[in-house]
Amino acid sequence: MIFNFILGLLAGYLVPVVEPMVKQFMEKIALESVELDPNEFDMLALIVLLLAALALVLLFRFESNAFMLVFGAGIGLFLKRLIALFSARG
Repeated sequence: MIFNFILGLLAGYLVPVVEPMVKQFMEKIALESVELDPNEFDMLALIVLLLAALALVLLFRFESNAFMLVFGAGIGLFLKRLIALFSARG
C-alpha cells in the first residue's frame, strides 16, 4: 500500500513537468491548437500519470489500493505549492 501512496505522490508532483508534453501530444494529434483551459491540461496530465502509476502497480503485482494512490496524488499535487510558499517566506 505504501508503494501506491509513493507512486501517487510522484504522479501529483510531476504534473507540471508532464503537462506541456500532454499539451504538445494533444496538439500533434489534433493537428492544430487544442482550446482547453490550463486546468484541464493539468487534470489530463494527472489522469495520464495516475494511469501510468496503476500500470506499474499491476505490472509488479503490488497490493492495490486506489484510495492511497489518489490520496498520494492529492498531496503531491499541492506539495509543490506548499514548498514554494514556505521557501518564499524564508
